Amino acid sequence: MNRFIPSILILVIILLPLVIAADTPPSNTGAETRCTAPEARQFDFWLGDWAITGRYRTSDSTWEEGTATNLVTLEFDSCVISENFRSKDLGLNGHSVSTWSPKLKKWRQTWVDNSGTYLDFVGGMEGDNMVLYNERANDTMTVYYRMVFSDITDDSMTWVWERSKDKKTWKRMMELFYKRND
Repeated sequence: MNRFIPSILILVIILLPLVIAADTPPSNTGAETRCTAPEARQFDFWLGDWAITGRYRTSDSTWEEGTATNLVTLEFDSCVISENFRSKDLGLNGHSVSTWSPKLKKWRQTWVDNSGTYLDFVGGMEGDNMVLYNERANDTMTVYYRMVFSDITDDSMTWVWERSKDKKTWKRMMELFYKRND
């Protein structure tokens, strides 16, 4: 029996720190610092309840007009920007979440919608504009996409969706004009 006591003591010494750590609540200090840093507040211009008018390209020469609403809120201890986009005219309802990544020193956004689309973006401030990029590859080529938030004021802004095959020349696919409801 005495020969098992050293083994039990070793086991207790190994497991005791794990038991203590399991009872210790996680510190939020890192999240608070990460989510209140100046870079983490760069996207706050987008927060609010928005009415949108815009147009989208249906072919190289045809544009359709449409309206939408967008409710953009700050969630999860001010670490996540949550977007709820709705448009009967476009037939599009979608949701995105955006967050600042200190490791990348960039913004990351994930978009999903009622057509089953999933997109992920990375980007940040370029001058006075917020620009987020995505790329999609198929068997024959890679197509690059970007969304640009520009002409940003307290009550309005312009959002543009563009695509490119070379990252040098961009073709405008959609432009939305935001006006604040609140």
